[in-house]
Amino acid sequence: MANWPNASGTTATKNNGNAIAFPAATADWGTVVAFGIYDAASSGNLLYTGPVNSPTGKPVNNGDTLTFPATTGLVITED
Repeated sequence: MANWPNASGTTATKNNGNAIAFPAATADWGTVVAFGIYDAASSGNLLYTGPVNSPTGKPVNNGDTLTFPATTGLVITED
């Protein structure tokens, strides 16, 4: 479970255990404002969504590599 270690805390907070990096963009992708986690690579069910930790999102331009750092990049909380 290195990618998603056990949840911690009273509100079941879960963080990505390893960096999550996408391939370099081959065109401008626009501004990433949210993320989604699915249970399959295709035709999966959306399990979680959340905002990208920036007030205005993260612009991804041609040649950029979008990366979510380990332990701080994506945070999921369940009540």
